[in-house]
Amino acid sequence: MSLLATPPPTPPISALFLIEFDAKAGYTLLWKRAASDSIVLDDVVEYKSLPSGLHEVDEDLVYFVHDAGFAGLSAFVNRRIDDAALRNARMVAVGVLVPLSYGRLGRAWRHTADLQLLARQIADDKSQIHLLEEFWSSHSIPAVETSAAAADIYSHSRLRAVSDGTRIFAPPHRSATSGTCAAGPAPPSAKLEKNHPAHGLTRLLETFGPLVFPLFRAALLRKRILISCHAPVHQANDFVYDLSILSNIPSSLLDILPESAPTQRLRPLFTVGVRDIPLLAADLKPLLANTVDDSGTGWIACTTDSILAIKEDLWDVLVTLPTNYSSPTSNSAASINKPWPTIKGPKGLVIKATQRDLRRYTCLKAALARLATPSQPPSPTLSSAHSILDRPTAAVAPAEVSDMQIAEIVEPVTWTALAYQGFMWWASAGEQRHSDSLDEAAADAALLADLIAPCPVPTIRYRDECPAEAEAPAAAQQGHVEDGNDDEAIEARTELAIVAYFHRLTTQILSVGAQISSSEAPVLDSDSDAGLAYHDDDDDEEEEEEEDTQQLLRAADGDERQAKTIRVGSQVLEAMGLDIWSSVDAEFARAVMRVYFERRAHVETKGVEVCGVRLC
Repeated sequence: MSLLATPPPTPPISALFLIEFDAKAGYTLLWKRAASDSIVLDDVVEYKSLPSGLHEVDEDLVYFVHDAGFAGLSAFVNRRIDDAALRNARMVAVGVLVPLSYGRLGRAWRHTADLQLLARQIADDKSQIHLLEEFWSSHSIPAVETSAAAADIYSHSRLRAVSDGTRIFAPPHRSATSGTCAAGPAPPSAKLEKNHPAHGLTRLLETFGPLVFPLFRAALLRKRILISCHAPVHQANDFVYDLSILSNIPSSLLDILPESAPTQRLRPLFTVGVRDIPLLAADLKPLLANTVDDSGTGWIACTTDSILAIKEDLWDVLVTLPTNYSSPTSNSAASINKPWPTIKGPKGLVIKATQRDLRRYTCLKAALARLATPSQPPSPTLSSAHSILDRPTAAVAPAEVSDMQIAEIVEPVTWTALAYQGFMWWASAGEQRHSDSLDEAAADAALLADLIAPCPVPTIRYRDECPAEAEAPAAAQQGHVEDGNDDEAIEARTELAIVAYFHRLTTQILSVGAQISSSEAPVLDSDSDAGLAYHDDDDDEEEEEEEDTQQLLRAADGDERQAKTIRVGSQVLEAMGLDIWSSVDAEFARAVMRVYFERRAHVETKGVEVCGVRLC
C-alpha cells in the first residue's frame, strides 16, 4: 500500500462470519459465508477470533492467519445486557478472511470500520444479522479468484517478498520496491489510511524504548518471536505487523545476498493460541532436519495464552508486555513510572539494550521530536519533549527516567569501556571522547538524512549523545511543508522516518557484512577455535595431518570458503552501528555472518591495549 491522498478501494473478502460467546455453549459460529468449500471456518475462526481474556474488554480488533493462505480480521464487541441467562453480557465478533496475496495482512484493515459497525449493531440487536448478507453480497470475491489469490502467495519472487514492506510508504510516483523505503519527505497530501497497523510505529517506540533495537536485531535474524500480552490485543497485533515491516530486507540488498539467505520478510502470524501449537511446532522441522544451521524461517506473533510462554521449545525470543501496555499515556508521572516490557531468550536469559542502543534511541527520539515540532527546538533534557506524548500523532518524545529504571533495560557500562574512556579522557584532555561522540552522532544522523534535520552536536551529557537543544539549520527547516502543523502530515512524516531509519540500519549492517564476507580479510581455520584454544606441542603433527584431510574434504564439497573463520574487529562492529564493547552485539555480528553469508566469524570487541598487548 502507498501513502495516498485518496484511499484505494477495500479488497474483496473470501469469507464472512459471526461468532457469539455463550456462557453455556461456549464459542458458537452463528452465521458464515465462504467463497469456496475449501475454506474451513468451523472449529477454526471461533478460537482465532476470540483469544483468551477478551471477555474482560468492551471492544477489540483481532488479526490472525488462517491456513497460510488467508489473513483474518475480526471486530469484537462486549455489550452489557439485562439477561441473567447470558450473565448480563452479549459478546459477538464479526470477521472476514482476505487472501494474503494482497499483502502481509491482506489489507484487511480497510474493512475495520465496517466490521466494527456490524459488530456493534448486532450486539445491540441480534435481529440485525441480515446486515451480514448485504455486506457479503457487496464485498465477496468469486471462488475462482479466491483460489488463484491463495495460490499466488507461494509464487512470489524474492523481489515481491521485499516490496510488501517498503511499498507502505512509497509515494505514488516512486517504485514500490525502493530499497530504502523513500528518499525524501512524504508528499503534503499523503497519509496512511485511518486503520492501518503502521500507525502503531510511534507507540512501538514509546512502549519498548531502547529495547526496540535488540528486538529488531532478533527479527533481522529471523528468530521465532512470541509476544505475551493481555487483552486487548489490537495494539500487540500492530506491534507484530510493525516489527515485521521494520525488519524487512530492502530490495537494494538482493544483489549482495546469497540465494541461501533467510527470507526477506519475517512471517507475521499475529494472534495465536493453544490451538496453534501444532502450527508453531511445525516450524521446528527445518531446525531439526539441519544440524549445521539452526536458522528456521522465523515468525512473530502475539498471544494471551500463558501456556505458550512456558513452552520454550516453541520460540526463540519471548517478549512479555506489561498489563497496561495498550493504555495511552495520560500524564507525565504515569509515563515516567510505567513498567518496561521484558525480553527473554531460552532458559530465561534476559535480553537488554546496549549502551549504544540507548544513545541511538535518544538521538532518534530527539530527531522525531524536532520533526513533530519543527518551529520549536526541543530543550536540552529528555523531559522537555515529554509533552508531545499527549498528542495522538507523536508518541515520539522520551520521558525523563531515572538511572535505576534505565538499568532495568540497558546493559551496564563494561569495566573495559570505563577503563578505556577514562584513560583516553586523561591522555587527550577529553578531546578523544568528544571526537568519538561526534563520529557516532554523524553516523546516526546519516540514517535519517533527507528525512529529518540532522542531529545536533553533543556537548552536554555523554549518556544522551544526541541532546536536542540546538535549533535545526535553516536548510533543514525548508524541508517542512506549510502544513507542518497538520497532525496527519506530521504523523505521516514521522512514520515514514521510522521505517526508513530501520531499513537503512538494515542496509548498513548487511552491506558491511557483505564487504567483509567477500573481502580478503584475515581468516582462521574453523576447527582451530579461532586460534584461541591451547594445543599441546606433542599433538601438533597429528592435528596437522587431520586438518589436511579436513581441508581436502571441504574442497571436494566446495565448502572450503565456509570452512574459514573471518576475523572481525571492533572497527567492523562500529561500521555496522553496533556496540564495540558489548559481547551481545559481537554475538549478533557472528550470527549475521553465519545466517546471511554462511561465514564463520571470530568477532573481537574493543579492548585496552598497551604496546600491542591486550590488557582487557
